Amino acid sequence: MKHRGAPITQATQPEAISRSASEAVPRSCAGVPVPEAELYRVTLFQADGRVLYEIEARDTSVVLPDSVRLMSGGSYLWKVEARTGWNRWSASRLFEFSVSAAP
Repeated sequence: MKHRGAPITQATQPEAISRSASEAVPRSCAGVPVPEAELYRVTLFQADGRVLYEIEARDTSVVLPDSVRLMSGGSYLWKVEARTGWNRWSASRLFEFSVSAAP
């Protein structure tokens, strides 16, 4: 007789939010914490899908380093992934934002 472990249940999906929406050039991004998550991965993409910045952290709030340049008038995407188990990640939907053009 074979025994299997408990079935893997779907983890809560993180939700991407932006606390810097009022800034002309956002320098931070955040996500809603997932109760069972032990680590988060935040990824910032250009509109064409190229990764501009990626970091793993214990918190969902990330401040972009000065080396990451966001262009005025540019469109970007970012997502938050929560690690909910060994090699198990639950991802948010992509969050799209634009950088305000200079006045």
